[in-house]
Amino acid sequence: MDVVDVSAEADPRQSAESWMRADLSRPVDLTRAPLFHHAFFQAGPERGFFYVRYHHILMDGFGQTLHWRRVAQRYSALVGHPPEELPAFAPLSALLEEEASYLSSPQAGRDRSYWQDAFASPPEPGRLTTPATLASRGLLRRTAHLSPGTLEALRTAASREQTRWSVIAIAATAAWMHRMTGAEDVVLALPVTGRLTAASRVTPCMLANELPLRLTVPAGSSLQALVKQVSSQVGRLLMHQRYRGEDLQHALRLKGQEASATGPVVNVVSFDHAVRFGAHATTAHYLSSGPVKDLLLGFYGRTDGSDVQLYLDANPELYSADDIAGHQRRFLGFLERFALAEPSQPVDRLDLLLDGERQHLVEGLNATKRPHDLTRPLHELIDAQARGTPDAVAAAVAGSALTYRELNARADRLAAHLRERGVTGGQHVGVFEERSLELVVGLLAILKAGGAYVPLDPELPRARLEFQVKDAGLRVVLTRSTLAARLDGLHVAALAVDTLLPTLPTPSAPLARTAGPEDTAYVIYTSGSTGQPKGVAVPHRGVVNRLLWMQDTYRLGPDDTVLQKTPFTFDVSVWEFFWPLLVGSRLFLAAPGGHKDPRYLARTIRDEAVTTLHFVPPMLDLFLAEPEATTVTGLRQVMCSGEALKPETVRAFFDTFPRERCGIGLHNLYGPTEASIDVTAWACAPEDATGPIPIGRPVDNTAIYLLDRSGQLTPPGVPGELYIGGVQVARGYVNRPELTRERFVPDPFSSEPGARMYRTGDLARHRPDGAIEYLGRLDFQVKLRGFRIELGEIESVLLAHPALEGAIVTTWERTRGDRRLVAHVVAKPGVHAPTPRELTDFVAQRLPEYMVPAHLLVLDALPLSSNGKIDRRALPAPVLESSGPGEAPSTPHEVQLHAVWKAVLGREHVGLDDSFFALGGDSMLSIRVRAALEKEGLTFHVQDLFRHPTLRELAKQLHPLDGTGHRREHAAPFSLLREADRVRLPAGLEDAYPLSAMQAGMLFHAEFDDATAVYRVVTSLHVGARFDEAALRGALTDTFRRHPALRSSFDLSTYSEPLQLVHPEVVVPLRVAEDWSALDAEGLRTTLQAWIDREKFRRFDPASPPLLAFTVHPRGVNGFQLSVVEHHVVLDGWSDGAMLEEIITRYRTRLAGEELWLPAVASRYRDFVAEERRTVANSESRRFWTDLLQGVEPCLLPRLPPPPGAAPWSRSVQK
Repeated sequence: MDVVDVSAEADPRQSAESWMRADLSRPVDLTRAPLFHHAFFQAGPERGFFYVRYHHILMDGFGQTLHWRRVAQRYSALVGHPPEELPAFAPLSALLEEEASYLSSPQAGRDRSYWQDAFASPPEPGRLTTPATLASRGLLRRTAHLSPGTLEALRTAASREQTRWSVIAIAATAAWMHRMTGAEDVVLALPVTGRLTAASRVTPCMLANELPLRLTVPAGSSLQALVKQVSSQVGRLLMHQRYRGEDLQHALRLKGQEASATGPVVNVVSFDHAVRFGAHATTAHYLSSGPVKDLLLGFYGRTDGSDVQLYLDANPELYSADDIAGHQRRFLGFLERFALAEPSQPVDRLDLLLDGERQHLVEGLNATKRPHDLTRPLHELIDAQARGTPDAVAAAVAGSALTYRELNARADRLAAHLRERGVTGGQHVGVFEERSLELVVGLLAILKAGGAYVPLDPELPRARLEFQVKDAGLRVVLTRSTLAARLDGLHVAALAVDTLLPTLPTPSAPLARTAGPEDTAYVIYTSGSTGQPKGVAVPHRGVVNRLLWMQDTYRLGPDDTVLQKTPFTFDVSVWEFFWPLLVGSRLFLAAPGGHKDPRYLARTIRDEAVTTLHFVPPMLDLFLAEPEATTVTGLRQVMCSGEALKPETVRAFFDTFPRERCGIGLHNLYGPTEASIDVTAWACAPEDATGPIPIGRPVDNTAIYLLDRSGQLTPPGVPGELYIGGVQVARGYVNRPELTRERFVPDPFSSEPGARMYRTGDLARHRPDGAIEYLGRLDFQVKLRGFRIELGEIESVLLAHPALEGAIVTTWERTRGDRRLVAHVVAKPGVHAPTPRELTDFVAQRLPEYMVPAHLLVLDALPLSSNGKIDRRALPAPVLESSGPGEAPSTPHEVQLHAVWKAVLGREHVGLDDSFFALGGDSMLSIRVRAALEKEGLTFHVQDLFRHPTLRELAKQLHPLDGTGHRREHAAPFSLLREADRVRLPAGLEDAYPLSAMQAGMLFHAEFDDATAVYRVVTSLHVGARFDEAALRGALTDTFRRHPALRSSFDLSTYSEPLQLVHPEVVVPLRVAEDWSALDAEGLRTTLQAWIDREKFRRFDPASPPLLAFTVHPRGVNGFQLSVVEHHVVLDGWSDGAMLEEIITRYRTRLAGEELWLPAVASRYRDFVAEERRTVANSESRRFWTDLLQGVEPCLLPRLPPPPGAAPWSRSVQK
């Protein structure tokens, strides 16, 4: 024993405790004795500290009390006090013999059966944090003495319930865990002595056991019922306490269940004997009981409850000091309320909040009131913007655009026609359309007519389309001529906007308002648990608030372009359509189906100078993996919503677009369709990649409440169901009054009359800083690839199959980020079970593609838990086996594709005629297939997979990554020249070869009349990026170096035949001309056309390369006009576009301070010349065309006479 004198220290106790902590931190070598340590600290003449430290392998807590009571007894005897009689310690061998006897006894079998039955179906453990390991050997501890008021309340409650204070403490802990986690099935770990024999009760050793105390706290359960249940269950536990907890955990692991099926440890230690060292009274202080895996609540006090200390020990891997301090404060308050409450009070009504928290949660975190103008419907705000910027481009698609004036005028004409067709205020009007300018016109026209638009996906199965048309009460549906036939038989007036619009007159007067801010703007159908989708009616007021908040927060301007790529049947599309139109920005619509292809999106973002767009997280992952994503340097902000944003996605985003260089914002938004798109937002930062990504804080004029199942506010850190209040709450569900009343409930926290809030079914919690973390769903709704899916709806469709009597649909995560729908079905007795393929076809005829299960398993029966409920955790996972041996892949492309499919789909065998989608593939996985193939030099268009879904068919569509797949012979430099010409070439050329036939004709006609504009090509485009002359010159130089044809000159007379000479370097002409920044849209159009009309007469000398010239006209800080005039002999129209695309890509890359590497071009123009010459010399080719044109007479347009006074046309020009 060490003796340490700390009496001279300023704080003797602090000095002693520092020494003790240092001793506790030293590792103990179990192979070297002693495994204990004693120390005595002299703190003064009348005070000292006796320190006992031992390894837990020697003694448990009960054995420790025996040890220091024996030490105190010997001390007292040695200083002359009457000796206290204590029983002798038994030898360890006697205890081992008792244990061996027990293990072979019938009682051991009864104990084992009791515990195995009790945990035949173990619950999910309720925890305050995520599980962890014992990697950290440290310990966080908070200690407090229970107040006299709490002690008195504990004793009174124990007396009233005729039990011990320890039972009340355990019941209060169970109630606290229930309220903190929401778990109805609460399992606490309860240490017990395991000492049921006389010898074990008097011998210090390690016999303690830790067993699970399982308690149920159903809705409405009273405090008294919980106390009685604790008393009863503790009694049963003590009866069977000799069965080792380690054996139970091992049995659970063997069943594939979590080894630690318990929550916190509750250790109640009560004692009656005051320990005295002679005449000196003592007070026990528990410094440590060893590391804890999660959390330990220790109650140490006298049996009568007259003096109780509360210890909170925590794993520092999981809890901070602030966490434990907060838990201690909250638990102490809860414990007192529990002990003082009436026995009949429901547990769910016990308040968890601390003083001041209610006001903070209701008012402080929801201080979102903003004075937005919500008195006007959406279309009137767009009208006002159109009047302010009539000539600005409002909406565009590839190759076409509408100004605000044009868009508004077309929408007005169509709206007037809808009024004439009987559309009145509040009427639902369907839209059965693909992404196009007509779609934008149609949506706006419906709003102007006073109606509410109802989007209908052209890809919907017929049955689902029929339901939505009937449920929404549609009489009129806007569509296009190529889709109208699909609406036959639905008893609606199908108006093909693309053909109807040009025939409509301009209305004679503005349309009278028939829709106000409270009227429905749109109805979007979402998945429904009853087997049919439900239509959500969203008013103008809600969506206008949402858009005005977005503009205040993210600020679009006239130079911004928003990419519309979300299918318009999903509510994200609403802000994509209307936010830019509300503020004078440009809306660009992706090509139909383009939203599925990250490469197309990257090129569109780059080429169309897109600054703002949206991704669901899985598609963002694929986009970030696309090599061309790094070229989108004009991008300013990316919105993410639809499902949980993962930390690894945030990390990949900022790795791809470093904040300090790119400055692109990533914003995580959250909100259901029932609350006008989004209700919370969070600006992501690179440091967010270290943990869960919050969904942020509420948007303007919106309140977020996190409530438990009894409607009580949950404190920070405690999960609760997310409720939404404020102006964005939708009107309800179309034709579903019962469901509307269930989900849209009165708002008890609002002072506004009639205020409602929407209960989302989502689980969330507040962080200490007030931000909200999304935790998952409370029901069986899931989000896959951004789609909201009610699993019950899929189950209902499956149960409609005449051969099935049971169906359960779950999700299965095959690998990280690859989550799939799995259906488990049971056939009716005596009925032949349908095959998975038959069931897939059955579901696909009734549900959208994203709701069709990737795997269907036919079972004999659905597994049940001990309480008779379906045990979803016992459902078997899919076994990815082949449909049969089948035919082996034979062609090289089939072999490569087969290997990729196996890896991406996780299947050992794949048949040549198996459908990619029937094997569990989807649009996201199709991108992974293409990415994997491109590593091997092959590629395909994403749409090819949808058109050719089998391996055999898709293999035929594969082609080399850098070309079309057509194998051509490559000619060597100078190999097409005659020897006499080759020796006459000037030094320093890179190559030379003859002209193609078309080039020779072009040069002949251009030289014949050098005053004509024939064969001068002028192309001009607006570049949405700041102008940097050096960067542009560098991009031009790099592009010309890569393409020899751009560095060619032409010699028509020196050699035996006209030749084109390829020079190793050329100086690319680039002129920075007058500034066009001050021009409006009309002025710009007129000025640009005049410039083009002049430039197309530019004279090029074929002998002086290059035969191209570039001009820049600045157009403001963030844009410029880039124009090129070229001789047609150098480039055709396709090549012109490819050249400009490469120049702009290189320019944006240089602006970002990066380098762009592109592979060498696969072939040279001389290869084409060689191929052409071989073909012309081929008699079979010549015969083909001669035979084809045999006897053909030219079909000439009639020649019109010249107008009066005009000079007659020359014969040469006519010819």
